[in-house]
Amino acid sequence: MENRNGETVKHNRVYRIWYQMIRRCYDQRNDNYNRYGAKGVTVCKKWRGSFESFLEWSLIHGYADSLTIDRIKRNKPYSPSNCRWVTYFVQAQNKGMLKSNTTGVTGVSPCGKYGYRVYISRDGKRLYVGYFTDKNKAIEAREAKELEYELTGTI
Repeated sequence: MENRNGETVKHNRVYRIWYQMIRRCYDQRNDNYNRYGAKGVTVCKKWRGSFESFLEWSLIHGYADSLTIDRIKRNKPYSPSNCRWVTYFVQAQNKGMLKSNTTGVTGVSPCGKYGYRVYISRDGKRLYVGYFTDKNKAIEAREAKELEYELTGTI
């Protein structure tokens, strides 16, 4: 890996984040490859080929040692238009579905006699959308709330 003008050493944490981002997307031996590369997650050519490019973007877009890189849309690549620096809490709200989820949809979970509970979590907030006896209605309600969030930026 390149080490121009000591930037790698000076910004060691950013370098490690960049390096691990590439490894989880392209190195099949990486422990997280099955959650990223195996699912088609990639890194844009600009970042994949240049730590300096990633570093420049990071410093301009609010990097701080207390933050972590987050893909805004989970089905899109790591790229300047799809990434942001956020707290660990905010990133946790953007994670995929739990392994224990039996519905196959994030934010839709079985809830005993009530059928299915629907919620959306964004920006450190969780909004319970409601309870639905029909799984498909629950999924539709979740998708509608996601769309509302994308359009308004609030839940």
